[in-house]
Amino acid sequence: MLTKKEIEQLIDKKNLSLRIIKPTEYVICNQCEELLIYKPSFGTNSLSKHVSSCQKVKTTVSHNQTTINPFYASSKNEPAIPDRIKQEIKIACVEFAALDSRSFKTIHGIGFKNLAQKIFDAGKYLPISKGINVEKLLPHPTTVSREVNKLYNQKHQQLVSICRRLKTVWVSQDVHYISCLLHPSLKQFQIAPHEKSKAVDLVKAELLKRQSSTSSGSSIINITPCSSTKSSTTSKSQQLTPTTQNVLLECFDHPAEGADSILVPSPEKELIQYLSSNITLEPNGDVLLFWKKHQNTFPTLASIVKTIYSIPASNTTVERLFSTASNTISNRRTNLDGEKMNKLLFLNKNLLTLKEFDRQQLLYIHEK
Repeated sequence: MLTKKEIEQLIDKKNLSLRIIKPTEYVICNQCEELLIYKPSFGTNSLSKHVSSCQKVKTTVSHNQTTINPFYASSKNEPAIPDRIKQEIKIACVEFAALDSRSFKTIHGIGFKNLAQKIFDAGKYLPISKGINVEKLLPHPTTVSREVNKLYNQKHQQLVSICRRLKTVWVSQDVHYISCLLHPSLKQFQIAPHEKSKAVDLVKAELLKRQSSTSSGSSIINITPCSSTKSSTTSKSQQLTPTTQNVLLECFDHPAEGADSILVPSPEKELIQYLSSNITLEPNGDVLLFWKKHQNTFPTLASIVKTIYSIPASNTTVERLFSTASNTISNRRTNLDGEKMNKLLFLNKNLLTLKEFDRQQLLYIHEK
């Protein structure tokens, strides 16, 4: 290290080893070795920003802090796809939609993505040196049709075994008991007699609610003659021979013979008159038309029926199946028989759920 006097002597002698160096306006990060522009007049704002974003700086994160990874998968570990490959796949998708007359949304379908992923994974195990025609990987349409039957039988058996393990598959609500009692062919609860008392109590409670809002008075109810009642009653032999295709008919009550209608002096006794009457419904009759015909005889019960029976019996799942059926059978695809159509709808509705059951079962086995 030179002293001040020695440096002055070198300056006087104009030594070539001495030169004036202009101060540098950059610094280097000790962690990632990246050059950063720095001037004393700018302060350390830019340096602090780099330290907070430097990948090699170790930061401690609390274990209690919620991360976004469970909701959004990180793309840092995904391999980069060249633009040339993306362009070729894009053109192939356009050609697929044009040549096969498919909708553009088919590319985003779950089944199409699964097929593309399986073909892509198959390329990992095939030799690179040999050019392989993709037609050798794709099965014949007849083979696909036969495989639908095998997959249906497998998944149907799996669903049956799952349903058998379930202890409860239906939670009965009060509206179910009331609607069952107000059905003329189910009011006696012959298929479940131990539930009848509960249904009667629920209907009585509903009658009290509706009668409290109306003026109470003792009025004589005009009951239709017995001839009209007997004419609306179906023969016992006709009602006891339901078709095997309609399971609901097997749950209907058997008609009681020789029972006449009872005159009731007040609307509070509508329920007793309704339960003791022999008025029944045709096997294929409309229950709403039935109550419209007898709304003068049972006015309060008819008002309950209008409220409860107006609830749609179907749900959005059924509507989706109708949409799927219309998409499956088109003008270009009309040779599907009913059995094959039902199998395709079953797989469309339950396949992903059953595959998720299989995945959860495998994880449970591995954890053991």
